[in-house]
Amino acid sequence: MPGAGHAALKHLDRVSADLPRADELRIVISQKGFRVKALAAHVGLDVRTLERRFGEQFQMTPKAWIIRERMSSAPGLLADGLSNKEVAAFLCYSCESNFCRDFKRRYGRPPQEFRITRRSSGADVAF
Repeated sequence: MPGAGHAALKHLDRVSADLPRADELRIVISQKGFRVKALAAHVGLDVRTLERRFGEQFQMTPKAWIIRERMSSAPGLLADGLSNKEVAAFLCYSCESNFCRDFKRRYGRPPQEFRITRRSSGADVAF
């Protein structure tokens, strides 16, 4: 039945479009603790469906997107004088070493070097 298949495709298109925009998701993850499971529950999807929709809309997994969002906040928090442990807690990392690992992957050097570079230059360092 061609009509039934077409109706099902229309439904899938409508459901795919239901994922909130990135700026709305940023607010949700900051309030819900940067967890994929919490994000999925908030948007009313199971984790696997959220992963598929994220792939369609953002070309990455929700976990990768959350890490990217965490890392975009990290330099500012470090610049404000927070320790690695404080930044890790603020960004809801389970431990400081995971934060340091993600920071180094993103910026090519550990957060300690960012702090040292910033102090020695006395100015904002573009990261």
